[in-house]
Amino acid sequence: MIRRRRSSDRAGFTLTEVLIGIAIMGVGLISVAVLFPIGLLRLQEAQRQSRSALLFESAAADMAARSLVNAQSFIQADLLNGPVGFGYWYACSATTRTPNGMYNPLIQDPASYLGNVYSDPTDTTKLIGLDAANANFHARGSAGLPFCYDPLWRYKVGVYLGDVDADGDALPEARFGSGIGFVRDDPDGDAPSAHGLQRLTNFNGRANGTFVDALGTTRTLFVMPSASAIPQIFVSPEDVVWNTANNPLNFSPVLPDPTLSGDGSTVNDWRFSWYFTGKTASASTASTFDGDLVICENRPFSLDPVPSPLDGSTTIMRPADEIVVEGVFGYGAKVLDTGGGIGYATAADRAVLLRWPAAMEDPIVKTGSWICDVTYERNQPTVATRFPPVPNPLNGGKWDNQPAQRAFWYQVVKTTPPVTDPTLGSNYRSMVVQVYSRLRARTPLTSGGTPAVVNAALIAPHVVNVIPQTIVVH
Repeated sequence: MIRRRRSSDRAGFTLTEVLIGIAIMGVGLISVAVLFPIGLLRLQEAQRQSRSALLFESAAADMAARSLVNAQSFIQADLLNGPVGFGYWYACSATTRTPNGMYNPLIQDPASYLGNVYSDPTDTTKLIGLDAANANFHARGSAGLPFCYDPLWRYKVGVYLGDVDADGDALPEARFGSGIGFVRDDPDGDAPSAHGLQRLTNFNGRANGTFVDALGTTRTLFVMPSASAIPQIFVSPEDVVWNTANNPLNFSPVLPDPTLSGDGSTVNDWRFSWYFTGKTASASTASTFDGDLVICENRPFSLDPVPSPLDGSTTIMRPADEIVVEGVFGYGAKVLDTGGGIGYATAADRAVLLRWPAAMEDPIVKTGSWICDVTYERNQPTVATRFPPVPNPLNGGKWDNQPAQRAFWYQVVKTTPPVTDPTLGSNYRSMVVQVYSRLRARTPLTSGGTPAVVNAALIAPHVVNVIPQTIVVH
């Protein structure tokens, strides 16, 4: 007799089938789980880009509408509260073509901190600093000097040009992107062209404060009525966070603790902020400025003591978020000699070598990061002798090593791991990065591939966007 199998007699899943099912389900769950952090990263990046775009629009509007870089505001400190003759915002130890020891930082730069533009104030041919409007300043033509307009940094850190501390000691100059003490000297033994850009502000910060110049003269710093407007102008308005200080029930586990300010008052969470690097297009009119609006996320504001990696016994006050190393712009193995044993590397119009002392911690440079060519020489005789025109036949005979003062931003597209520098040996480390855009200035190289002039590169890890902008002052 044939027995028919009932439906209830069907065989169940074998252990092998169960394990295969679990494996398939596990792969699916893992795949779904991976999507969450990737999605969060994409959302974060989208937020950063959208917020930086909004802040750029706000910054560009403020620059134009408020005439933030109006040339006159850098010369006269206060048109309302000052005495007869006014107080000069940028003062030096002697007269420099204008009375009362002032200079215009848009087109002039003293040869030293609180020093002079001219060795003889009555003779404008004895130029020792920089003056873009002077005929002897042949290297720059008619444009002004590159500068960093950064009032928020001055406001937050509380360091103003020419100011002194409670003991009467002069506070650091705190130039933008200074590499002195971190970048090796030029081959001729002189200091590298890494003095940094002038960090400018036209918002005074010391109420009835004074400073003593190099000649021992006491000068007054005045308060401008709009000084309190600095936070509102230079930060993203959406990121102002208020947190009740006296009610612990209102404390947020995410937002900053307002009691950290010391007085229990509310604090501002400035996640996105901006500054401007650029120059006036004409040293004679100063009505048009060409440069870049730089958007930062979580930018730190401090002046930190850092031992010099070149001389461990020297401590340098370095602004946080500004790591300056040697930059070889246009790095390559094959050098085309343009005469005198100096030339440029071929096929290297987007390659940059970053080099730093081995005693210094390796900087973090990633794809998408920003670096800036901050090569800056503030001494005119040095400019005339150390930066002779070196034509580049690979670029139509242009002088690619000019100008001697720069603020050129580049975004990194590719990096190599840091290694012991193949040229300078175990005392230095280096890495090569590729940038998106073609280099605007190149480092002249010897036939052996070593720099004839040491250039400086700024690594700014908190910069999220750099947007070119032309500002017209009405």
